[in-house]
Amino acid sequence: MDDNSLVQFSIEFHENIAGEAHASEQLKEHVFIESTGEILSEYGEIEDCIRCSYQDRGLKVDGYHYDYEFNTITLIVSHWLDLSDPLKAKVNDTTVNTVFKRCQNFFKKSLTGLHRKIEM
Repeated sequence: MDDNSLVQFSIEFHENIAGEAHASEQLKEHVFIESTGEILSEYGEIEDCIRCSYQDRGLKVDGYHYDYEFNTITLIVSHWLDLSDPLKAKVNDTTVNTVFKRCQNFFKKSLTGLHRKIEM
């Protein structure tokens, strides 16, 4: 994919997210999670994505998939940037590690009882 195609894809993707968010009266990040969940499903990474946004100090999760056959859970966390220009929407390693750590913290806290305090 050349740079022009990437920019065009990003613009269209963001326009679709914004349009769907407006039409369904949802946050853009929530529509983004649903859209990327569909992409992950189409490519066979997960069967489906259940959006379940939860955020607290040092904790974050945006969606999950539970595989009953293998008894595994896939947690999904996002870092939504409302920037359609790929050159401006760069994310560094520190940000990726921070977002991942927040999802790890959510998982660890859930194992020690957080899941009982959350209304899904």
